[in-house]
Amino acid sequence: MFPIAKRKLTLSDISNYWSREISPPASRNELYGLLEGAWWIGEIHGDSAISRLELLKRFYANAPE
Repeated sequence: MFPIAKRKLTLSDISNYWSREISPPASRNELYGLLEGAWWIGEIHGDSAISRLELLKRFYANAPE
């Protein structure tokens, strides 16, 4: 993969770069879904502002009744 000057990349950034580089090709959205799924089950970690548990708590607190 080519050099990237950014110190931090979002899942969206990564999926966008990977979609251009892999063979066979996959869509940006397909790759984003795979990365997001890996984050939810703890296969990948990042410097997130909140934890997976905190995000789930926020989803629950803001869910319509």
